Amino acid sequence: MTAATPDPGPEEEQPGCPPPRGGGQCGPRFTFAPGSQLDGVPVSVAVPAEMLPGGERAGGPGGGLDWQALMEALAAAGKIGSDSEGLGEQAARAEGRMGPMDPGVLGAMAVEHMAPGAALAGWLEVAAAAAPRLDENQLTGLAIGAGHQAAYAQAVRLSAVAQLAARAAAADPGVGVGADGRPARLTRDAAGQIEMGLRLSHDRAQALADLAVTLTWRLADTGALLAAGYLDLDQATLIAQYTSVLSEARARQVQAKILPAARGLTYAKLRQAGSAGDQRRPRGR
Repeated sequence: MTAATPDPGPEEEQPGCPPPRGGGQCGPRFTFAPGSQLDGVPVSVAVPAEMLPGGERAGGPGGGLDWQALMEALAAAGKIGSDSEGLGEQAARAEGRMGPMDPGVLGAMAVEHMAPGAALAGWLEVAAAAAPRLDENQLTGLAIGAGHQAAYAQAVRLSAVAQLAARAAAADPGVGVGADGRPARLTRDAAGQIEMGLRLSHDRAQALADLAVTLTWRLADTGALLAAGYLDLDQATLIAQYTSVLSEARARQVQAKILPAARGLTYAKLRQAGSAGDQRRPRGR
């Protein structure tokens, strides 16, 4: 007669795999980098099923979190050590383990170092839900990451406005567009579409369209860095304003001098850098 199968008991500790802090099973893990606030803490604790890639979370069904992007961002931040190598999306999906802290805290530590896009959007949502549990550094990182995503959204908005301006110009025989698709000037029809569609005043619609055209064609490098979250909208606008009185060639030269350090400059210092690039300054600035 076959012996009865014993009831499962507590898992035995595996060699070289001490029980993780906070409970959970032993398995693939990473540890926080030496010298960090959580130096040496192993991460290998079960995550709720709804937080796993392909599962449901607060944002709706099928959202899925990009665990590989999280790993890369934590590595870029210097938060995880070299033994994290190889723990990617597939391992996270298969093992279902992260922690000892919750995913919201991990996300808050990573979002500052993520590029704008779907992965950052997902982790921002998770980190924002954990805001009451975050410390000051994590809250600051969350705010910075949100700023990067907001800059990307503003760049998308400006791109759409620039295309509206270009199409209206192309449809007007008296205006037209250049070989690169740039409108020769902003038409009344384009300003009206933007004003009505975005519910802006006439002056604000004109200003938005002008900035959109400038960052799409005249200062495309500044526009690209806005989309990448490297600059915020105020910084990009300031660069556009301070180069608006210059020829296009000179404006791009000033842009090239300003951009490498622009991210780390306060608005006052960015103004100084813009005025130092050329002695002529916009009227009223």
